[in-house]
Amino acid sequence: MVTELHTHGFHVAKLGNTPSEYEDAFTVDIEAGRFAIADGATESCFARQWAQLLTTGFLANPHCLAGTGRRKTRKIRISEWLAPLQSAWQKGIDWETLPWYAREKTRRGACATFLGLVLDNKPASSSGSARWQAIAIGDCVLFHIQDNQLKTAFPLTRSSDFGISPLLICSNEARNQAVVNEARVRKGEWYPSDLFVLCTDALAQWFLAQWEAGTKPWSVLSSLSSQEEFEKLVIQLCNEHSVRNDDMTAIVISTR
Repeated sequence: MVTELHTHGFHVAKLGNTPSEYEDAFTVDIEAGRFAIADGATESCFARQWAQLLTTGFLANPHCLAGTGRRKTRKIRISEWLAPLQSAWQKGIDWETLPWYAREKTRRGACATFLGLVLDNKPASSSGSARWQAIAIGDCVLFHIQDNQLKTAFPLTRSSDFGISPLLICSNEARNQAVVNEARVRKGEWYPSDLFVLCTDALAQWFLAQWEAGTKPWSVLSSLSSQEEFEKLVIQLCNEHSVRNDDMTAIVISTR
């Protein structure tokens, strides 16, 4: 029996910024069971375009999780996955129109954090469970909720884990040595009625802080039914100083 997946994607730019200044990205393919979010680093150039390439590229070709050759190391798989995306980013920039100082900064590459999730929605055993696997680079976080309890937080597990210098994946291949060596991969099993939530850093930190305080923040996010409701929630949280003001993105995946 194939389990149905139902997804809501939410996003909002940093309060005070215009929608065009939003530098996160998210992409969803329900039929393939593939989901990805990325958080473009504001201090780099053309980060929004890079974040979008990472998410769409993962859905189209998630070889960084499972390569076509078993002998390939994770380092090789990640490098092969990134190569066409880095090329596309380079080609997408109108270099001739950039002033010299912007050109020099852009040559260093755009950076982003990233999280990709693949759900196999066909039971892998008689118990009815199915498999999931995820890759994380930086501080976007995957939350797996089972029986209304937080079963997994990946790759960060506490609100205090967030810092100012997360691991970043770059459009400049020369700057990705740490990425290919330190990217985190996680696998697990899930059951019908489980919930998955993918969040960029600011929202993920709030999520974990709420959970540490004894509440169930997934209930708040899974109850949202529209982009407008998400925007109102973010404004409320910012006004309460419960979350820092930043671009915020979430993908909520319910199963049944």
